[in-house]
Order: sequence, then C-alpha cells, then structure tokens
Amino acid sequence: MLRMWEIKKKDAEGNKFLVRVRFDERINRLRVDDVGFTPKGKRKVIFIGASITNDYGWRALTWEGRHEATVAEILKYTPKELLMEALIEAWEQTKPTELNF
Repeated sequence: MLRMWEIKKKDAEGNKFLVRVRFDERINRLRVDDVGFTPKGKRKVIFIGASITNDYGWRALTWEGRHEATVAEILKYTPKELLMEALIEAWEQTKPTELNF
C-alpha cells in the first residue's frame, strides 16, 4: 500500500514548495520523495528530483551517488527547516482523528 502526501509550503520570499512525502514500508519511515519548486511570480511547478535526472552526469553515478546528488540539489532550493515542517505535517495527517468501535 502506497501512502503519499503532498504538503504545500511557502517561504518568506514568496516561493512556493510542494513537498511529496511518502511512507517507506521497507524502513518504516516517512521520507521526502520529491520537492516541487515554484519561484515567486511564476505558476509552473518544477520538480527538483525529476529535473536532475535529465543530466548525463547524474546517470553516470552509482545508486548512493544519485541519492546524495538528489538530496544536495533539493537542499540547494529548499531550506532544511521547511522539509522538517513538511515531514511533521505529514506525520500529523497520519494520526487518527477519533476512535470508532
């Protein structure tokens, strides 16, 4: 079962972020899957993790190198605090609202 949340955030400069958080069942943790970045005054969302795959240098890397390059590219555009807020918000959404018997 795939569990995925899209959390919308905005930074102080007016840039919008769409953080895709998913639950990884192999390690039982929430993780940031990709981040959509919309600069202030624009409408088109650019997904950072998807756009990095078009670079041949990324394709030549190993699996661990690809993961590190994707994380570095995401952190170039997105503050770490914003990503942590998105993870906490996704965690809040997983909690049940009430118990029904």
